Amino acid sequence: MCCPAKERLREAFMSFNTQRVIIAAGGTGGHIVPSIVVAKELKKKGVEIFWICSTRKRDSEILSSYNWKLYPLDIKGVKGRGVYGVLNYFFSFPKSARKVAAILKEVKPFAIFGCGGYLSVLPVLIGKLKGIPACIHEAETAPGLANKALAPFVDLITTAYTECPFSSLKKTVVTGQPLREEIFKVKKRKRFSSKPQNLLILGGSQGANSLDKIALKLIPFFSEHNLAVIHQCREENLNYLISAYKEGGVKAEVKPFIKEIEEAYSQCDLIISRAGANAVAEIDVVGVPAILIPLPSSSYNHQLKNALLLEQKGQGLCVEEEKDKTDKKVKEVLSYLLSSPEKYREMIKKEPLTPENAALKIAEEIVKLKSR
Repeated sequence: MCCPAKERLREAFMSFNTQRVIIAAGGTGGHIVPSIVVAKELKKKGVEIFWICSTRKRDSEILSSYNWKLYPLDIKGVKGRGVYGVLNYFFSFPKSARKVAAILKEVKPFAIFGCGGYLSVLPVLIGKLKGIPACIHEAETAPGLANKALAPFVDLITTAYTECPFSSLKKTVVTGQPLREEIFKVKKRKRFSSKPQNLLILGGSQGANSLDKIALKLIPFFSEHNLAVIHQCREENLNYLISAYKEGGVKAEVKPFIKEIEEAYSQCDLIISRAGANAVAEIDVVGVPAILIPLPSSSYNHQLKNALLLEQKGQGLCVEEEKDKTDKKVKEVLSYLLSSPEKYREMIKKEPLTPENAALKIAEEIVKLKSR
C-alpha cells in the first residue's frame, strides 16, 4: 500500500475511533486552573485531551504534570497594550492561524473548549470554519472581551453565575465555577480561631504589584498584632519581600506561585485578595473571611462585581483601590475584624454559593456536542 493511502487510512481510523477535545486556555492561572478541572472530568469519560496554551513559562509549569500534549501558541492579547499590542497581534495573526489550522487537522477533535482570554479566540473561530462545535465558559458576572466576541459563534456557553448576561441565551447552561475537589474539602476539616491570626495574601496567579506594596506598608501592623503571613507575590518582588518581612519581625512564607493553594487556605484565618472569578469562587467555598481589593483596570470592572457578590453574601469586605490610601483602608478593616470577634465569626458561618459539581456539568455538556 502506498504512503498516501496509508495516511488516509490512518486519518480515517483516528477520526472514527477517538474522542478528542482541544482545550484553548492559557496566559493566567485564572484561565488554566478551571480548564484543568474540566479536563479531568472529560478524561473520566474517556475523552483524550489536547491543549493549546501560551508560550509563557507559567503555562508549562502548571500543565507539565499532566500527560496532555501541549501546543504553545505565540500570540498575545491586545487589551492594555496600546497601538504596539494591536499591531503585534495582527502581524502574528496569519502565522498563528496557520498553526491552529494545522493543530485541528492533526488532532481532529469533536469539540473545542475555551475558558476566556485571547488564547481561545483563534481555535474557536477556525474550528467554526471547519465545522467543529465549541463551548466557552464565562467565569465572571461581566463577560470579557474574548468571550463577548466568541459568543455568537459557539454552540454552547456555560456560566458561573446567573447574573452573567449570557445566562439568558438558549444555548447557555449555568453550571457554577469549576473548582478542584480539594478546595471543597478545606472547609470540612478547617478549624477557625476566635480572631484572625494567619493571613493569606493573594494577587492572582501572577501576583499583584500593588498588593505587594500594600503588604510592605502593613508589615509594622502585622508585627504589632503578631500576624503570620503567607504571601503570593510578583516574582520580581520575591527577594525584597522576604527581606522586608524578616526585618519587620513577621513570620512569613513568600512565593511567586502557590501550587497547592488548598494547603494555604487550610492554614489561614483571613484572606487579602484580588477579586478574580476563580479566587472569589475558591474563597466562597473554603469559607474564609476575606478583604477583597478589586483590580481597578479589570474589564468592565468585573472584579468589583465579583467582590460585591462575596460582600453581599456576608463573607467578604470590599476595599476599592485608591492612590496612596489603600493600605490605610485595609489597615482599618483589619483593625475592625481583630477587635470585633462577633463580626468575624458571623463571616465564617456563610454557606457557599458555588456548587460542587460544576466541572462535571460542563464536561457532560461538552460530550453532548459530539452528537451535533
